Amino acid sequence: MKATIKDIAERTGVSHVTVSNALRRSGRMAEDTRRRILKTARELGYRPNTFAKATRMGRFSAAGLLMSTFHGRSHISFGLLDGIQSELAAHEMHLVMSRLPDEKLTSEAKLPRLLREWMTDGLLINYNIDVPEEMVRLIREHALPSIWINADMDSDCVCPDDAGAGRMATEQLLSHGHRRIAYLQYPTPTAHRKKHHSEQRRREGYEQAMQSVGLASGAELLDAAWTRPGDGFGEKDTRVEAAVRWLQRDGRPSAVVTYSSSVAQPLLHATALLGIRVPEELALITIEDMPVAAQGVPITTIDLNVEEMDRQAVRMLLQKIEAPTDPLAPTKVPVKLVAGQTS
Repeated sequence: MKATIKDIAERTGVSHVTVSNALRRSGRMAEDTRRRILKTARELGYRPNTFAKATRMGRFSAAGLLMSTFHGRSHISFGLLDGIQSELAAHEMHLVMSRLPDEKLTSEAKLPRLLREWMTDGLLINYNIDVPEEMVRLIREHALPSIWINADMDSDCVCPDDAGAGRMATEQLLSHGHRRIAYLQYPTPTAHRKKHHSEQRRREGYEQAMQSVGLASGAELLDAAWTRPGDGFGEKDTRVEAAVRWLQRDGRPSAVVTYSSSVAQPLLHATALLGIRVPEELALITIEDMPVAAQGVPITTIDLNVEEMDRQAVRMLLQKIEAPTDPLAPTKVPVKLVAGQTS
């Protein structure tokens, strides 16, 4: 038989209210009393009845994290999970994760329990590219308080300051005296219906920084085939070969900003193959979720501060839970420079 608060109260000789306060770590009481109650609870194998609490309070003390099963449409990193889980823990909430295929999010008949039934207090949506319009409609229709992570929506969303990242990278190179600065990214994968907003914003930030000092900008696509883990397209990875070809062209710039480490790492590999000294002959700054390295060399990185982004997403979700019908303005999280050895 499960132990109850009544059992703990009888064993310790205190009131039900005192036991409840000790278990919730609230209320004022002598620390030795609190420790004695908690010790007795452990000895009796007491576990809080979250169902009873949810029924009584109308809350589950849980947030859902909704992701796509398609790798390119939901990006999750240790920083992202750390930010979400640590912020939820600070509010004594836990995380319910759900990865779902598109058809379960665009069909009323196949809608998952996470949306059909109240299982969480709110939803963090990590679905940030090719978001189906029907999915957005269904989520809004079911009125579950939701915040979109790293998505470009009219409201209720949070993302890094991608334009600021492009500007910061370029301004750093300008401050080192570079004037011929290129910007490189890959073409949008053919599996995606449209670009992620960061592709345009980071390039715009680069162009703004170049134009602010009267310089011509040079944003280019590095033509290469490559496959992310789990995509399953079976393409040969030609990123290093494409980088070698780009570096061998006439009029090579003295510095380059790359959209992400997926461009920077093959580029750094190519410089090693060609004997190009970094940063003396080519300076390099990339934009990424966290500091990165290639060939054992730490790359100067504009850190997108995803852990803070996800903390902010949780804070916004708590606001939505309290006022579900009030739209929250989109939030951009400041980025930061992490010095490496490439600039």
